[in-house]
Amino acid sequence: MAKQYSQAKAIGNAGAFKFGELVARMFRWPVRLGDESTDLGVDAEIEVCDHKGKSTGKLIKAQIKTTEFNPDVGGSRYYLPRAHLDYLCQLQVPVILVYVDISAHSGVYWRPLNPQQLSKTTPTCFTFTDEDRLDASARSKLEALVPLSSVGGT
Repeated sequence: MAKQYSQAKAIGNAGAFKFGELVARMFRWPVRLGDESTDLGVDAEIEVCDHKGKSTGKLIKAQIKTTEFNPDVGGSRYYLPRAHLDYLCQLQVPVILVYVDISAHSGVYWRPLNPQQLSKTTPTCFTFTDEDRLDASARSKLEALVPLSSVGGT
């Protein structure tokens, strides 16, 4: 029996590929997309390189959410279950949330997880705006990220 490639899977893959292509093209950093058969919540891994293309040894994990319909162009919402957030915050490398809109108003947005999000009272709804757009100015911010576990996380 042939397996079906669902629309949701196609949208998710398109977003992951778009994110990976953008990081590789803009920063010249390798991006490894996760294997769906072993996915535990991390969709991609970025290897940070210096301006000469030499690896710095630093890795950044990315959790990616993709949509193709964005009725609220001014801000896109990303809902992350509490257990999933707790898992991501325990990783020993920096973690970013990535929101990819592949609709007519397409864009790739990102935000690092931070210690304030570990509070049980903090909602796990993240809103992305144009200020969170992944562009060339994000390079230095990404290079400066540290794991939550090293800044008083879990």
